Amino acid sequence: MLSKALIISSLIWCVSSESVLIIGGEVDSILHPSTAQIEGYGACGLFNPGVPDLPHTDREFGAARVNNLLVSCGGYGIFGAVKKCYALDLDVQPLAWTDFPELEIGRHNLGMIVLGDDIFAFGGSTIVGSVRSIEKFNWEEYKWEQFSEIQGFREDFCALPWGGDSVAVIGGYDSSGRQRRCELFNTTDLTWTVLSPLNLGRGQHACTWFQGNIVAAGGWSINEDNPDDIGQLPVKSVEIYDVEKDTWTKIEDMRHRRTMFGFSEVNGVLTAIAGWEGLYLDSVERYNMETQVWEYDEEYLTVKKSAFATVHMGDYFKDLEC
Repeated sequence: MLSKALIISSLIWCVSSESVLIIGGEVDSILHPSTAQIEGYGACGLFNPGVPDLPHTDREFGAARVNNLLVSCGGYGIFGAVKKCYALDLDVQPLAWTDFPELEIGRHNLGMIVLGDDIFAFGGSTIVGSVRSIEKFNWEEYKWEQFSEIQGFREDFCALPWGGDSVAVIGGYDSSGRQRRCELFNTTDLTWTVLSPLNLGRGQHACTWFQGNIVAAGGWSINEDNPDDIGQLPVKSVEIYDVEKDTWTKIEDMRHRRTMFGFSEVNGVLTAIAGWEGLYLDSVERYNMETQVWEYDEEYLTVKKSAFATVHMGDYFKDLEC
């Protein structure tokens, strides 16, 4: 059971003003399989944030906000993983995307992590396998530089900032094939710490911080109804990591199976956005802490999609949401 404080926090979401941007993504089109569209989701549901579309369509890329700069890098291109980056300064009007120094190594399905003023491009994939490199942006020389490496083969994980100088790497395909591995990388002393493994191995899943703990959801995993089945399928299971006890605990399943979807705490509420389950999705569901069930939002994204970037914007769009 989750704490009373968490239940109370979920009841006040409607008077808060946090929002996320839903950027780009993969759509159901053979000729044009990705989009440059940007929309917002906040206290009153979906809204138009007034942010210009990406300079080009993109999917499986990384995006993050460092101070008031939005940075988008990498992605899946026709000729392989992308190095290209763009930036948008939220303090400069009219808002416009501009070129940003490109990554040293092209990659898609990467983690874009912000720790203070530092931004990292964490792992990822190419057409020949996983990318082990971790790049850090050097603001003084205004370029990306090789910083460190992920330990061994690792793809389709999710990554989150932890404290002021660490990165949590959750699940994903690795050399063991179990997709349960969880680790903590310290960017100060470049050390790795092993965390308790996921209860259910998963890849192309999503994770987020929620009330001081980590929640992992969805992704590709084993068929829980038939463990002897050697194949995998999209799942709707959710589990929460207690950072004090170093334990994972299962909570209520989402309504939809989802892979490559948006997942964030928005105004104190766990929120799952769109994704893929065999078909592209446009639905949004939120976890009701009072009833401990997932509930669909009445609104839908304007386009069914997956493999987009989700960037938490705090209260930046508070005057536009409702």
